Amino acid sequence: MNGQGSGPPHKKSRGDFHNNYHGGYDDYPNLREFLERKDEKLPPNHILLITVLNAKFPINVEVMYKVCSIVGTIKRIVCFERNTVVQAMVEFETLESASKARTSLHGCDIYNNCCTMKVEFSKMESLKVRENGPMSWDFTLSEGGEVTRRTILNDPEMAMGGDMMGGGGGRQDFRGQDFMAGMRSMDMMGHGGHPGHGGPGPGNHNDMMMGGPGPAHGRGDDRSCVVVVHNLATGEMNCDRLFNLVCQYGNVSKIFFMKTKPGCAMIEMGDHEGAQRIVSNLQSALLFGNKLQMDLSKKHIRITNAPLEFKLDDGTNSVKDYVSDWRLNRFNTKEMARKNRILAPTKVIHFYGVSREMSEDDIEKLFEEYCAPPPHKVKFVESKKERDGAKNDEREERSGVGLAYFNSVEEATEALVLVNHRDISGKMIKLCFSPATY
Repeated sequence: MNGQGSGPPHKKSRGDFHNNYHGGYDDYPNLREFLERKDEKLPPNHILLITVLNAKFPINVEVMYKVCSIVGTIKRIVCFERNTVVQAMVEFETLESASKARTSLHGCDIYNNCCTMKVEFSKMESLKVRENGPMSWDFTLSEGGEVTRRTILNDPEMAMGGDMMGGGGGRQDFRGQDFMAGMRSMDMMGHGGHPGHGGPGPGNHNDMMMGGPGPAHGRGDDRSCVVVVHNLATGEMNCDRLFNLVCQYGNVSKIFFMKTKPGCAMIEMGDHEGAQRIVSNLQSALLFGNKLQMDLSKKHIRITNAPLEFKLDDGTNSVKDYVSDWRLNRFNTKEMARKNRILAPTKVIHFYGVSREMSEDDIEKLFEEYCAPPPHKVKFVESKKERDGAKNDEREERSGVGLAYFNSVEEATEALVLVNHRDISGKMIKLCFSPATY
């Protein structure tokens, strides 16, 4: 598999292997030349041929699924070795996905500094899978008329971040992925996951029953929308307080706390971008004396089944759905989304939605009422339309906008968590971090 034979065997083979290089990685030191060598006469195809050079680790269906399913829906995969080189045929559901995969995966390393992929269109019109196993899989097989793709791979470690396919061309790394550290027996693929074979499976997961990755979700995006939050202050945090913090970064679908892991919660955002913004902006934020740890889920695209429900220390429910609460989510339309400033926590909080009849002292007392750190200064500011000299309607005249200044970022973060979305005389105050300076 490591291609340690002597000399490059330039043997021409039939079908997809015609004109491909079959020697090992070390036999062909000019990697860029090899990657640029391709048959331009091959027309676009929904089936790709992927040649893996310097395959220091096993390449099988599970690995190729993890690599390719981030681009689009996979129908079939067949892996094999030919003349010491590992290759895989991957059939996508659409030509568009295959073309995108060819462009974005070509030249990437599956693991750091090894397993470099050369991605080409295949000559084959169809891909046949004789049996489902470690080296081949048909994801379109169904039972009872229902597609059973969701449980094929229970635990893909897709720690992709957002940069793996970014910029520049040439070789790129799938950094941060140590697939082999968590690689389990491929027996789990036989019947949707067996706890006895190391897969998580529905039988040994105490906190949640969650859907696996990939096309069965039917949402057109196989990137994780789930954020795992660690080190939350127990007794202080609940679903609404966590929502108050993360709603600034995208629409929130669900939040739940884990019973067997105190201080740990999972957040499902409306899209991957919102989840990524949470991780980017709230990583290591201080809240109630704890440093938060935010991670994109490596196992799940979305929370598809009901998690275990219980009562938190404050008596509130451990699970809450926010999909239908249009008053709280702030990214419901493109226009609404544009109005949100995406910032990491700051010492200044922007507030809006309060009555203009409220005074600055009233705002300070509001924070005290909910046992939040009080701001040392509050000031009302003109709305955008007021600054632009536009005529305000009666509704806008009653809407107060201002800034609350705190002594530290941690105090401002706690205040936002405790006071955001509180009802004040029939109006809901909304808070967000502000770029304003002292």
